[in-house]
Amino acid sequence: MKYTKVHSVGNDYLIVNCYEEQVNKPDEIAVTSCHRHFGIGADGLILISYSQHGDFKVELYNTDGIECKPSPNALICCVKYIVDNGISDKLTISFETIAGVKYVTVDDIDGKVVFTVNCGKAIFTPQLIPIDSCEDTFIDKTITIKNDNYEISCVLVENKVNTVIFVDNGDELNEYELAKIAPYIERHNMFPMGTNIQIANIVEKNLAQVRCWQLDEGEVMGCDFGAASVFAIANHKDMVNDKITVELLGGDIEFSIDEDGYIYQSSYAEIVFSIDF
Repeated sequence: MKYTKVHSVGNDYLIVNCYEEQVNKPDEIAVTSCHRHFGIGADGLILISYSQHGDFKVELYNTDGIECKPSPNALICCVKYIVDNGISDKLTISFETIAGVKYVTVDDIDGKVVFTVNCGKAIFTPQLIPIDSCEDTFIDKTITIKNDNYEISCVLVENKVNTVIFVDNGDELNEYELAKIAPYIERHNMFPMGTNIQIANIVEKNLAQVRCWQLDEGEVMGCDFGAASVFAIANHKDMVNDKITVELLGGDIEFSIDEDGYIYQSSYAEIVFSIDF
């Protein structure tokens, strides 16, 4: 079977073109092919096939074999594959997913191809995130872990629970011992569904630096919904403008918010290689 590995800000996927390949038991294939040591290695397996409801159908299987909703990064990787292989030249491409039809726009900005996805609205109500709290929002709240206090802010973006800790400068961001504190926060009893964790430094009104920790996975190169959560909270607190750049370990993402509260992500993707496996 031919796989093409594509990444967006370090978030990598194995894409299989089901117009050309027949895939049986994709859940099992995802487990073996995505394994970092015994397979090709990726964050997930993506199948692109015919759709009656969009330009293409996209199925995403995580490394544990469970089908899930494609993230913005996953959809951007799909469009990169489609555009680079000449499968479509449309400037807006629609995808049928288990979460409905999603759209990605294609733009040429200063000679660089940029893909834009609607990430939806941020949810700040604790009961909907969910967080065990009766507050109207959970912004700048203090929790105590191992006798140390941490000021956190929480939001739901792309159906992912995200907790953000703001630091004062880049040095503090780089030196933050994320691996020591994150395991205690991600499964804290106040988060019934667990939480991802972001450490963020607001450099200026249009620039943030972020490190991301994903629930049960650890620190990652790039997390779209994590970066979007930092933007959502910082914008809510009037720390940043309505359009900013978020610098991640794996690259940069542009975020903006419209008057209705919808968050848009604009970023790039790169094809790493194709392989028969």
